[in-house]
Amino acid sequence: MKKILILSILSFSSVFAQKPSTEDDFYRIVTLPVPEEVKLEVGGLAVMPDGRLGVSTRRGDVWIVSNPYMKNGTAPTYKRFASGLHESLGLAYIKGNLWATQRGEVTILKDNNGDEIADEYEAFYKFPLAGNYHEYTYGPVLLPDNNMIFTLNLGWQGKGVSLSKWRGWMLKITPEGKMTPWATGLRSPAGVGALRNGDIFYTENQGDWVGSGRMTHLEKGDFAGNPEGLKWTSEEGSPLITKVSDIPDPAGATLASTIPVSGATDVRTDTIISADIIDGATPLNDATVQLSLNGSAVVPNITKVGSLSTIVYQPSTPLENGSTNTAQIIFNNGSVLITNKWTFVVVKPTQANGITAQWDFDNANLAATIGQALEYRDGAAGTTAAGTQFGT
Repeated sequence: MKKILILSILSFSSVFAQKPSTEDDFYRIVTLPVPEEVKLEVGGLAVMPDGRLGVSTRRGDVWIVSNPYMKNGTAPTYKRFASGLHESLGLAYIKGNLWATQRGEVTILKDNNGDEIADEYEAFYKFPLAGNYHEYTYGPVLLPDNNMIFTLNLGWQGKGVSLSKWRGWMLKITPEGKMTPWATGLRSPAGVGALRNGDIFYTENQGDWVGSGRMTHLEKGDFAGNPEGLKWTSEEGSPLITKVSDIPDPAGATLASTIPVSGATDVRTDTIISADIIDGATPLNDATVQLSLNGSAVVPNITKVGSLSTIVYQPSTPLENGSTNTAQIIFNNGSVLITNKWTFVVVKPTQANGITAQWDFDNANLAATIGQALEYRDGAAGTTAAGTQFGT
């Protein structure tokens, strides 16, 4: 026999002042036995006026539990009221009917003949879907003015993504079915509640852009932190104008190192210009990379190993001895353009007494530190060059 828990708020009076209060004085936890043949993966609960409990499940069923408080020590009974729904993660009793929120639809479940089985499934409102498995939908929560609140989960593709309109948003819908976008910045907003004065709160699940689970008060036009929902702020009715590009991505691609290092004063005149960029949640897009040297754009070679991209440019002629040089790299980190500059001073190596030539191979080529460059015996396109590895 399985069990579920339900939580009810109890009224209390001044009699509690006569003894120390306990949790049961304010919240009562009732553990219900569940028959083995009843598969409950609970998504929503709705207390009905006659004391019965409506239960919607991730498996797409809605059950009605009679005697959920097990009065007089008698066991509850379960009856399947509806089935065939798509992950019904929200349930409410409104205007004499159970309203179930499926992944892509709010459905009014009507029992027209009184047999405690829904015989009419009326589509009240439909939500756009992209088909991603993570596009859960929650609600309704009834407000004092009889409007309803719903929250729409982001999809998931290695991170939270808003693949269809209003994913990552809280929506307000009137009893007539008119929808108003309310707030965004949501990631996985599985908990929603409203106070008697109409103040709305939601609870967030820890994940990308959300360091820890939290409860947040949301007013119209609020932004709760996750930027994915900002994709839809240009849509009609949006109370926000903030764009995704307005939010810096701390998990985006970042510049890890440069050659030469910034501020170096002993750089060789034949130095390469190089930068290493590490992917963040969004991989580096090579097409966004712009490299320049002393104000002139140059065309670098870009290679990638794992999450590390290396951008390399070899000046065609040595830099002027004693000159101060500035390199600049610009790239898109996944949400905004990042610009980095670094300066360095080049110095021609001093030839030591008795040394007429020197090759250090630091630049992974045959250039000479002192003297003339070496050459491959069968040319730069020959087998010798192809079989040569530097830095090994």
